[in-house]
Amino acid sequence: MSRLTDKVSYLKGLTEGMKLNKEGNEGKMILHIIGVMEEMAQELERIDTTVNDLDEYMESIDEDLTEVEEMLCDEDYDDDYSEDEDDDEDDDDEEAEGEQEMIEYPCPFCGKKLSFELKTFDLLEDYTCPYCGKTVFAANSETGDDGDGGENG
Repeated sequence: MSRLTDKVSYLKGLTEGMKLNKEGNEGKMILHIIGVMEEMAQELERIDTTVNDLDEYMESIDEDLTEVEEMLCDEDYDDDYSEDEDDDEDDDDEEAEGEQEMIEYPCPFCGKKLSFELKTFDLLEDYTCPYCGKTVFAANSETGDDGDGGENG
C-alpha cells in the first residue's frame, strides 16, 4: 500500500510545483481531488494493516483450536482415523476382535508366557499356569511371602 501513498505524494508535489492558481476553479478542484486521494490512500493503508493483524490473529486462533481439538478428541481421533505406522497389524486385529486388552506375565516356575484379559483379571481369584499346573497368582497367600508364588527373593 505504501506505493499508493507514494504516488499520491508525488502527485501532490507535482501540483505544488506547478504553482496552480488556488483561486481558480481548476486549481481548487485538482487540489481537492489530490487531498481526497491522499485520505483514501491513508485509509487503505490502515485497512491493510488491520487485515494483516486479523489474519495473524486468525492463524493463532486456528492453531489454538487445533490443540483443543487434539486434546478433546484424542481418543476418538485415534480410534477412528489412526494411520500411525507404528501400530502393528496384531494391534489392529485385537481391536477388531472386540478391543480386548491383554496382559502377558511369565510364569515364575516354568517361564512360559501367560496371557490374561485385563478386563476380567481379578486379584481375588487363584490363577494356575496351564503348562506346569502351579499357582501363579494366589488370592490368599498361605506362605506369608510377597504373593508372587515363587521363592525369588
